[in-house]
Amino acid sequence: MAKIIMLIKLSNHLFPYQNSNFKTNFYRICFLFLLHCFAATNCCSQTKSFSDHNHKGAEIFSSQLEYVSTLDNDKDVSVYTIKIGYGAYILKKLTLIGLIDLVTFKGDYMIQLNSKQNIFNADTFGIGTAMQLRWYVLTLGRISIFLDATAGFLYSLKSFPPTGTKLNFTARPGAGIAITVNKSLQLLIGANRFHLSNGQGYKHPINPSYDGLGIYLGMIFHPIKK
Repeated sequence: MAKIIMLIKLSNHLFPYQNSNFKTNFYRICFLFLLHCFAATNCCSQTKSFSDHNHKGAEIFSSQLEYVSTLDNDKDVSVYTIKIGYGAYILKKLTLIGLIDLVTFKGDYMIQLNSKQNIFNADTFGIGTAMQLRWYVLTLGRISIFLDATAGFLYSLKSFPPTGTKLNFTARPGAGIAITVNKSLQLLIGANRFHLSNGQGYKHPINPSYDGLGIYLGMIFHPIKK
């Protein structure tokens, strides 16, 4: 408990509330998420009885925090996502998870209209759903290397990108590592290639896409069946 209180004080020192902005608040959430993982690790490590979660049909609960930075110089937009999911192992090393995405876009988007560069504010909020397929390729002790692919759709409060549409498709191929704390808990660190568009074709006038590189932290909980 003393360590947890110390980490909370450290969070307040690193990210003081008087200097708060959206990015700072997101970093604070990531830090507190790691703190939550730390607390869960301490709690779960005291459990003496576990079930084997790594088999076909075993249930999975998932939570992730993701940050995406744009790949294009004319799009100064960052994407912040909270993901909550539920799924199962469909094979011993293959999982399928359904996700709910809560997404915030922050920044400016430059679009050329009538031979003139126009800058649009792209700040908006969206909610979406996706399916994630993850394959654990290699396991070395407590560390597993995985590949994953996520695809779904997202609805935002205003058109994103600007001059685009409110409803878009999303795709996230990626890779990462899973650290097994015990048979009920895994911590995730991963990276992905983020793509968003409305699917009407490359360079379509109302399909200005967004591409970025994302990093994420996550936690997977495997329920213990008694």
